Formats: sequence, structure tokens, C-alpha cells
Amino acid sequence: MEELKVLSEQAWEWFQNKPPNQWSKAYFSEKAKCDMLLNNVCESFNSNILAARNKAIITMLEWIREYFVMRLVKNRDKAEANWKGKLCPRIAKILERNSEQIVDCIPIKSNNFHYQVRCFHGGQYTIDLNHWRCSCRAWQLTGIPCTHAICVILGGQLEPEDFVHDYYTVAMYKESYKFSIYGINYDTLWGSFYSFLHCLLTLDQRG
Repeated sequence: MEELKVLSEQAWEWFQNKPPNQWSKAYFSEKAKCDMLLNNVCESFNSNILAARNKAIITMLEWIREYFVMRLVKNRDKAEANWKGKLCPRIAKILERNSEQIVDCIPIKSNNFHYQVRCFHGGQYTIDLNHWRCSCRAWQLTGIPCTHAICVILGGQLEPEDFVHDYYTVAMYKESYKFSIYGINYDTLWGSFYSFLHCLLTLDQRG
């Protein structure tokens, strides 16, 4: 922060009232398994509903409901038809990319679970295989083994994909998309509000 103050005192003052866990990876929670500072989820959703945002409220909500109906089916069918491995494809690629960099790492074993990893670029980190931790924190933040961890995992003749969080497995993806949103009738078949209200009052009296 002192270095930031030297570069821009205005920026330094802006950060003073901001909780560090909202802008610094050093303070990020390890529960979410996400190290991103961006709000991409909301931005992606907003970009997908541009066609509906200017419509009347009921029409807009119907458009969004149908969008989710089709999205759930599309993602569910995609996983069922094409994903045969243990990990989701994007996560498998990240793991592969991390694995390609282990040539820069030298592991030093303390015991079966604890290691020190020295890197040619000058970094040095400690690994705890038992608790899936690396002192660089990338493993804890993302749930995906970092290069230092993979160096140790492969050195022990283990499989890196077995050390990826369950969030990223194909089985968990399918579990997330297994439910469906059912269709509804057109509004001419909905019946009157008063008949709906009568049903609610009847149910309430029975309870």
C-alpha cells in the first residue's frame, strides 16, 4: 500500500475504506474457489438478455424464463453427449497448462505430505498434500492444483486431477443442471385472479 501511495495518493485514499477481501487476492476467501476480481457473471447475464430488457415486464420475464429453460437443456445435453473425462474441459485445459510449467520447479520432500518447491525464477513455496495447500494460495483460491503442487503430485506418481475440487468435475456439473424448468400455459388458460385467490384461501383454511 505504501508503494501505491507513492504512485497515486488519490488511489491510496480510495482504497482506505474498502475491505481488503473485496480487492486483494491476499485476503480472498478460500471457500468460493474463485480468484477473479471481475463481475463477469452479471455482465454475461446482462449481455444475454439484451433482447428482453426493453420489453414489457411480463413479456420480459417470459423471455428470460424461456432462455433459462433452453440453457439448462443445452448445457445438460452437452455434458451428457460430449464430456467423458472426470473434469470439465476448461478445467482440464487449465490443469494441463499448469502441468507444462513444472520444468521450472525443484521439489524437496520433507515427508509424504509436506514438500518445499524451489523455482528457477526465484520463488520458493511449501506444499501440504494432505490439506491441498500451497503457500502461493492459487490452489486454495481456485480449487485447481498450481504448478508447484502438480510438480509434487506427479513426483509422487499421483494424478493431478484427483486433487482438483469436486466443483469442477463432470459429475458435479451434471448435478447442477439435472433439474428442469417446466413449461406453462398461455395466459388465456391461467384462469381469473379471484379463482386463484379462492384456492389460496381454501388451502389456508384447511391448514
